Amino acid sequence: MVTRPAFNYFILLVILVNSIMMGARDYQDSGNKTARNQAIIKFEPYINVIIYTECVLKILAMGFVLGKGSYLRDGWNVLDFLVVSSSVVTAVQAMISGN
Repeated sequence: MVTRPAFNYFILLVILVNSIMMGARDYQDSGNKTARNQAIIKFEPYINVIIYTECVLKILAMGFVLGKGSYLRDGWNVLDFLVVSSSVVTAVQAMISGN
């Protein structure tokens, strides 16, 4: 499944939507009171779950680091893993702090 072009196109679409949402967010609205920021905040967890799932599925299908075609043997996957890892750390910190 993770090697099919449709899967990759879907993930690229999700990344594009996430990028647009990040660009559309009003960062001067520190309390996130605008309707746009509220919509982005409500939609963000779904994007994260899709991206986390993509990472986990690829690791399970390809192997993590050992083997010729493993996940971390591809530069794009290394970048993906760093982004996903930093996102997980940020989410855990937010949960711990109560945000």
